[in-house]
Amino acid sequence: MEEIAEAGEEGWLEGEGQGFAERECSGGMTRCGAKPSQAGSLCYSAVEIAASRVLRCRTVFVQVRHFFKRSGQTKIARANSPQVLVGRCKGKDCSMRRSMAIVLAACLTAFLGASVQAAEEGWLVDFAAAKEQAAKEGKDILMEFTGSDWCPPCKALKSAVLDSEVFKTKAPEKFILLKIDNPRDKSKQTPAEIAQYTKLAGEFKIQGVPTIILADAKGRPYSKTVGFGGQKADEYVDKLVSNQDSRTKRDETFAKAEKATGGDKAKLLDEAIAVVDAELAVAQYRDVVDEIVKLDAANEGGLKAKYEGIITTAEIRGALQEIVKNFTTEGPEASIKKMDELIENKKLTGASLQEVLVMKAQIYFRTDKAKAKETFEAAAKAAPESPIARQITAFVKAQFPDEPAKEPAGDGASEKKSE
Repeated sequence: MEEIAEAGEEGWLEGEGQGFAERECSGGMTRCGAKPSQAGSLCYSAVEIAASRVLRCRTVFVQVRHFFKRSGQTKIARANSPQVLVGRCKGKDCSMRRSMAIVLAACLTAFLGASVQAAEEGWLVDFAAAKEQAAKEGKDILMEFTGSDWCPPCKALKSAVLDSEVFKTKAPEKFILLKIDNPRDKSKQTPAEIAQYTKLAGEFKIQGVPTIILADAKGRPYSKTVGFGGQKADEYVDKLVSNQDSRTKRDETFAKAEKATGGDKAKLLDEAIAVVDAELAVAQYRDVVDEIVKLDAANEGGLKAKYEGIITTAEIRGALQEIVKNFTTEGPEASIKKMDELIENKKLTGASLQEVLVMKAQIYFRTDKAKAKETFEAAAKAAPESPIARQITAFVKAQFPDEPAKEPAGDGASEKKSE
């Protein structure tokens, strides 16, 4: 049975393993405060649901396909924002309903106004101080991004692991602990802490909480864990400690790269920063990425195209985040105008164009159904061979039954242009 929550309600996403932020997710969304019934859950930011996940999962249609996979029921939060398709699963297949839910309030993290509370015993709250202490003691940094007083999986992680004796004993031996909190109660926060959370959440590409980042003393990440899978404390701590092997491997590969030249060096640098996902690598190892692109200037190793594509996607994602961020105050017309400017300025084609057009069509859907249909069809044509194009077509057929939806046609050239 599908349920729709009212605006302002909060929820949390359930998934498996690394959770929805890292790979396909089963389960649904419930209000914050409910007890998790599945492993691997995380709370999601409104902005990330609306924009970042559009790009991370290609489009909102992929997001919905992942969201409902193997799920028998759903609960979606309503908000005055662009819409996202809603589907229901029957067995392992999901069929699209002839309705749209407005999804931007899913497990609100108040992402843009988030902040950090006063330190608990054994935890620092200042990133600069944590780096200084890590360098002094020869340790790494464990960064916990959390919503301590409202996010159920964050509370579960704290109760099951972070407050356990095994964590309190073993973790400080290896890590300087840094809590980056986004509480609802902001009475203990300072302006500096608020600014720090916003800055670090952006720099480390935080899409949901809890997220655990492991970084070296310089603050360069080598491990990222999103969500909490309900592990026992000793299991969780052992995994954290074993993840330090990734830093060792990274540093050894960097050392090999120092002795290499040309394409061989580019490949080794690429291997070194592969300890984190490509988006985070571009954000935190930009100097290395720039060197890789320079070394593979002719794209003989395919690395120049790889990273230029990631950089472009990140720029588009950032622009879409800003549009969503300002949607309430600027309104639909201004938002659509900015999307048109983004398409023109970036000369978007293929999958990148498709992603922006989908969001644009969602805005039109609330005010102008004819333009919404036209824009959805244009999105399908932008990358006609993508899985998203087929889902767009199915949605248009369901939402606009009076006229047959135009099937996307093409040989895939449009999609290849954006790669």
